Amino acid sequence: MNPKETCPKKILDAMQKLNTKWRGFYASFNAGTFPLSELPNFANDFDEIVFEFCESIHEAEEELEK
Repeated sequence: MNPKETCPKKILDAMQKLNTKWRGFYASFNAGTFPLSELPNFANDFDEIVFEFCESIHEAEEELEK
């Protein structure tokens, strides 16, 4: 089953944003180029993205219940 056919666009967009943020962090951290002084900013950004993702899922669930 293709997620693009079965998953609401809001969730797909949120998943993409989450994936992009994580991959950027992971790549730079593993390469040793991520400044540790930026870790709090990354954590805040990542927290907001995860919150948006959870909201998207909740909204999609509500739409399915209608």
